[in-house]
Amino acid sequence: MSLVNSTKLQPVNRKWGQAALACPLHVSLFFSHSRLRKISLAEGSRFELFAFEMLGPFDISTIEKEFVTEWFASFLAKKHTPFPIPLEADLGPFTKKVLESLKEIPMGETLSYRDVAESLRNPKAARAVGNACKANPFPLVIPCHRVVQTGGKLGGFAYGQKIKRLLLDFERK
Repeated sequence: MSLVNSTKLQPVNRKWGQAALACPLHVSLFFSHSRLRKISLAEGSRFELFAFEMLGPFDISTIEKEFVTEWFASFLAKKHTPFPIPLEADLGPFTKKVLESLKEIPMGETLSYRDVAESLRNPKAARAVGNACKANPFPLVIPCHRVVQTGGKLGGFAYGQKIKRLLLDFERK
């Protein structure tokens, strides 16, 4: 998604504590008609959260915004909690199945692309699992960064290996 049509940028004002330095990411949330459509990651000097409305008025409720903010605070505290608002994305059935399974990978742990494929009873689909991870519009919420190559090499990540390594190191400390 492009920021060209963005009507409003709203930085989320919150004190994130020491974890903000341990996980130096800029996380951008893209909403459209009050629905979260995409999360984008970029390297930063400390953790920061931004919200963008892509189309229409910025009408996510204060309560929803606070729920989402609290989820990111729990992520920084290394607590695994369900995401508080529905996620919507136009994805194929296999990709949805893969991404749903990734929610079960505990923070600080990894699975290989092959492990994920085998858990879905499709052991030859490791490459397809990688493609599903690449299509994930909700990194962190759906932790595709926790999927690595067999043997422990990082593998790919839509936001680059540096951010993938940063996330894995943050979660393991």
